[in-house]
Amino acid sequence: MAVQVKLADVISALESAGDEDTSWLDRETGEVHLLTDEMMDYAEEGTPAEEIPGWMRDPVEVAKQVQEDRLHRYLELPSKSEIHEWEIMDCFASSVKNESVQRALRNGIRGAGAFSRFKQLLEGYDLWKAWNKFRDARLREMAIEWCKDSGITWREK
Repeated sequence: MAVQVKLADVISALESAGDEDTSWLDRETGEVHLLTDEMMDYAEEGTPAEEIPGWMRDPVEVAKQVQEDRLHRYLELPSKSEIHEWEIMDCFASSVKNESVQRALRNGIRGAGAFSRFKQLLEGYDLWKAWNKFRDARLREMAIEWCKDSGITWREK
């Protein structure tokens, strides 16, 4: 039987995707590993274990395995740039029923500072709870789609 990944682990990886890290699914164990650029650098440079902070040694070992992976044991999860957070914000803004609030949100996500302006608007219109529910649902959809597209079997718990 093929290994199953916990959907919550995939969602968590999508949620925490950043500019300086990548998440990898181990197809043999079903574990999702978050590896920072620093961990990948240590692995690539062959830094001796005693020079690596203790808490980082196991992840650096995984990073080495990822880099040496010729059998496609590890599968990279979508990166921050593939998640399109701006698009999620735009869809959320479009879902707001109040037209003036919708317009304010859609205008707020244009140009420089869009993310911080969007957060201020959410706070000002008391929409944090609705935004989090919407974003969580979108990330769940993305996680399921990624699993299906990648031929990965997932489970809820």
